[in-house]
Amino acid sequence: MKTVKFIPVVMALMLVNMPANAGIWDSITAYFSGSEESQPAAAAPAVEKPNMVATGLKLIPLLTSALGVNSGQAEGGMGALLQAAQSLMSGTDFGKLAAAIPNTGALIGAAPAAKDESSGLLGSAMKIAGEHSSSAKAGLDLVSQFKSLGMGAEMIPKFTGVAEDFLADSGSPELGSLFKSVLSSI
Repeated sequence: MKTVKFIPVVMALMLVNMPANAGIWDSITAYFSGSEESQPAAAAPAVEKPNMVATGLKLIPLLTSALGVNSGQAEGGMGALLQAAQSLMSGTDFGKLAAAIPNTGALIGAAPAAKDESSGLLGSAMKIAGEHSSSAKAGLDLVSQFKSLGMGAEMIPKFTGVAEDFLADSGSPELGSLFKSVLSSI
């Protein structure tokens, strides 16, 4: 009798976790339909992100759905990241990145202007650091831009991760890695 009560609890827990662990769901359905060996690994459904990209889901809707931001925040935040990348990457590398991301020019245009937030001792020290380091300046500008969009600095790596995944799923994993590494240097 304990096994009968245990199965619905396990199934309920697995259903709650299903989107995060799609592979587990495939294993469960294979188990109940016979054996896992009867379903080859190649026949398993692909990860969701490539399917979304393949059906036309672009970067901005992906950001809004993955991060729970509105389209203005998604456009402005991505534009701010692209501005930072443009200031830190070679022209050739940024050209490749711009070609891989739809509407790069419009996104850069949607980025809010960075504000001078040099009030107080810490702000003054950060401004001085920004004057001597392009990475520090890009980082200060990003934080300011995200703040003006109503988001905190903790959203910057989240945006970067979604953009990296988008690039990888679009067939440019090397650009995604480069984009992430350039922005991680900030």
